[in-house]
Amino acid sequence: MSPLVILLWVSNICFDTLGQVAFKFAAIAPNNRNGWYYWLDLAKNKWIWIGVTSYVAEFLLWLAFLTLVPLSQGVLLASFNIITIMLVGRILFKELLTSYRLIGMLLITAGVIFVGMS
Repeated sequence: MSPLVILLWVSNICFDTLGQVAFKFAAIAPNNRNGWYYWLDLAKNKWIWIGVTSYVAEFLLWLAFLTLVPLSQGVLLASFNIITIMLVGRILFKELLTSYRLIGMLLITAGVIFVGMS
């Protein structure tokens, strides 16, 4: 993989992870959980807009990434996002990393390594 492909891939992972974390912060932040007030609180939350902006950036990076790699390879490499999101979820939100999740993370990592070698 060229340095540009690696840069686009890592940037895509970072923006996807930031977007997921921002949406999680937005989802747990609003105080009023009844009806339309929930959605109004959510629309005023900075984390929603950080998440939306991150997803727009990720989308553009993804398009650039796909111009340089085959779709089958790109989709497999994109699965690495799951690992970063699970690790950040563990760190920030104290989510559990069960043995099945850890095994899944190892299998994803192995797959990304094999795809990267081809």
